[in-house]
Amino acid sequence: MKKSEEIQVGILLVLFGGFILISSSSLPMNFEFGIMLIGLAIGVVGAIRPGE
Repeated sequence: MKKSEEIQVGILLVLFGGFILISSSSLPMNFEFGIMLIGLAIGVVGAIRPGE
């Protein structure tokens, strides 16, 4: 994956996690925060990692 793609995927996952968090309370909280943390991790790694 290109650096910019990783950042975009990270942002999308954070937004997706936030959207689920707002829209449905049926899922356990850990699930949404898990998605958001994974997205943040991908975005941060994509931003920090040297590459394209």
